[in-house]
Amino acid sequence: MREAARFTLSELLLTIVIIMLLFSLAAAAAGSAQGSSKAAGCADNCRRMGMAFHTYANDFEGLLIFMNWTEKDGVIPWTRVVFKRPDDPRSLGYAEYGIGSCPDDENRTTDGIWVGMNGLYNYRRDAGYWEKQRKTNRNGRDFPGELVYRMNDDDGFCHIRLFSSLKPGRTILYGDSYHKAHRAGAWYFTGDALQENGNIGFIRRHAGKGTVLMFDGHAEMRGRKSSQLKISFAEDGTPQDDREKP
Repeated sequence: MREAARFTLSELLLTIVIIMLLFSLAAAAAGSAQGSSKAAGCADNCRRMGMAFHTYANDFEGLLIFMNWTEKDGVIPWTRVVFKRPDDPRSLGYAEYGIGSCPDDENRTTDGIWVGMNGLYNYRRDAGYWEKQRKTNRNGRDFPGELVYRMNDDDGFCHIRLFSSLKPGRTILYGDSYHKAHRAGAWYFTGDALQENGNIGFIRRHAGKGTVLMFDGHAEMRGRKSSQLKISFAEDGTPQDDREKP
């Protein structure tokens, strides 16, 4: 009768190490797949928001939404107009509420109003995005061209025409954002006053990159440098000034 094979102590330890290594690789692969899934979901949400913005513009003479005004409430966020809110008579219902934030944003339901990043007109023009082939301003930086806008007599605000961007595929319209004071990824940008707030900015949640929506409706991932946004945050909320030095 043959004796059963016996493992030496070193062989047993080696087997345990190999098993642990396989487990760690499997866990890393699962985490990577989950991260990729969330990044894809974030991009899909951005694209769907783009459809909402385009539909709104088609209904309003090609103008993008900026803010809304009523005598009772004064200026209200664009989110209350775009998102479907049965309890709000101002809601036009162009998008489901859930697509206004990244699936990876743990605080996305913290507030029902401050959702996403509305990078329109002043924010995009002043945030330091430029194209080398376009006109140069006095600081030596190139912009993608002035976006055509119209003063709305009803609310007194300048509204941007969706199709006025010279490079719609390279000009950011919307994206994932972060508000450090609230520990939430939710805010909206309407111009100079808010864009200067150091607590508000673009967040790179997905392996050092974040999702942005371009004027032409496509979404892509941008890193710290390629986003060309004035303020951005690392995944842990660490603020970084991303302005290119003259």
